[in-house]
Amino acid sequence: LINQREEVGKNHIDCGRTLNEIGLCWLMLGERYPALTAFEEALYILQHNLGDGAEEVAEVTNNIWMLLHEQREEALNLQSDPA
Repeated sequence: LINQREEVGKNHIDCGRTLNEIGLCWLMLGERYPALTAFEEALYILQHNLGDGAEEVAEVTNNIWMLLHEQREEALNLQSDPA
């Protein structure tokens, strides 16, 4: 990503795509905060380059929703489990 940003610019669409992939990797590792950070930056870049209605923007938005939904479900399960 660092090299990519140096070559094409930090807000290039390819950097947005790379950030989305990085977010997915973090999510698979169970690291939600860095995943969310990568998704948010990817969303910013892709919205700026493609507009709100683009399929890739919807994909990143869905990834953010999945992460937050998973986190919410986990929190609800913790609340409902008798300690």
